[in-house]
Amino acid sequence: MFGRWLAAVLAMLAASAASAQTTTDPAFCRVLHSFVTSVRPGEVKEIVFRTAWGRGFNDSPEQLFEKRCHHPDDEPSVRLCGYLVKHGSTEFTGVTVKSALMCFSPQTRLAPDLRLQQGVFSFNVGPPDRGAWVDASFGDDPDVGGKAFRLKAKGY
Repeated sequence: MFGRWLAAVLAMLAASAASAQTTTDPAFCRVLHSFVTSVRPGEVKEIVFRTAWGRGFNDSPEQLFEKRCHHPDDEPSVRLCGYLVKHGSTEFTGVTVKSALMCFSPQTRLAPDLRLQQGVFSFNVGPPDRGAWVDASFGDDPDVGGKAFRLKAKGY
């Protein structure tokens, strides 16, 4: 009996770890790039993708898991948030962040077992005379609860 239970638990853990593998979905990369390249010189846009696993957000703690995305009211921002809410990982939100980083830096390869808990990343997208400076951050969100992945693009 214990052997079957242990085998079932190990199978669930293996499936969970396999689902946490980082891949760069071309559709995700397209909506990310569309969001960043839509920012005009002098303009700033920010989306915030929030997840809560095991306990809901502070205003709905009875939920087991939740996703939310705050965005400006323009098509590229709405599409990015829609993609994240539908496809972004709730339990392993760091996997979504790793995927985003690899979309912006295709030569970057991060180990599948690297688990991001928090981080701040800055880079530019586009040519030197017209593009966007991108600030990405990920970590605990004490105000709302859970984790927050923030992506801010500042056009130049």
